[in-house]
Amino acid sequence: MSVDTPEIRGSERPEGLKVKEYVKELIEGKDLSIETFKIGKFGRYVAEVYLDNGEGLSEHLLAKNMAKKLSYS
Repeated sequence: MSVDTPEIRGSERPEGLKVKEYVKELIEGKDLSIETFKIGKFGRYVAEVYLDNGEGLSEHLLAKNMAKKLSYS
């Protein structure tokens, strides 16, 4: 699933930093699984991160209203 989170630069910075800190606290010191799909147009891996309980990080952030689902239509 493709999601978008606020950027940590520009006008979204305050919200982006909140999401960044939340994710850091959520995953730090935990066992994670990462499934990579491809390298995106900005040279970054497109991947899904799975938390130690098996939940996808994308779904988790969507449920917390910290991300928006991307649509390519």
